[in-house]
Amino acid sequence: MNLDDLGSDLVTVGGRLIRRLSRETRTGESASVWRALSVIEQYGSVTIGGLAQAYGSSQPAATKLASKLEAEGLVERRHDADDARISRLSLTAAGGERLAVERAIAADYLKPMMAGLSADDQRAIARTVEILSAFIDGQPGMPDLPAALTPA
Repeated sequence: MNLDDLGSDLVTVGGRLIRRLSRETRTGESASVWRALSVIEQYGSVTIGGLAQAYGSSQPAATKLASKLEAEGLVERRHDADDARISRLSLTAAGGERLAVERAIAADYLKPMMAGLSADDQRAIARTVEILSAFIDGQPGMPDLPAALTPA
C-alpha cells in the first residue's frame, strides 16, 4: 500500500463528498454556514483567527462570516477571559439546532447509498469514521491544536 497515494486519495474523496453534499442538499450559502458552525462546535469556542485558520479563510472573511452568524443568532461572541481584546465565538442553542438540521439533511441524502452497501462495507465505513475521528480529535501522539482553536 502506497501511503502517499492513500493520503491523497482520502483527501480527494473527502473533498468530492463534501462538494457533492453541498451541491445536492443545500445552497452555497448554507454550506458555508454549516462548515463554520461545524468548526465552532468542534472546538467549543474559537477566536476569529482560529475560525479563519480552521475554516481555511482570511481573517477579514472569517470576521464577516462570524458577524453574519451572530446577526442570525447562531453564535455568540464573548470577550476572552484572559484577554478582553480577543473575542471568542461559541454556538447558541439555535446554532446547534441549525447544525443538527444540516447534518440530518446530509445523512438523509446518504442513507439510500449506505443502505445499498453490504454489511462488510458498512462496517468498513464505520471503522474508517472511528479512525479518522480519533486522528482529528488529537489522540495521544497527535500534534497539539493551535492555541487559537483550543477552548477557553
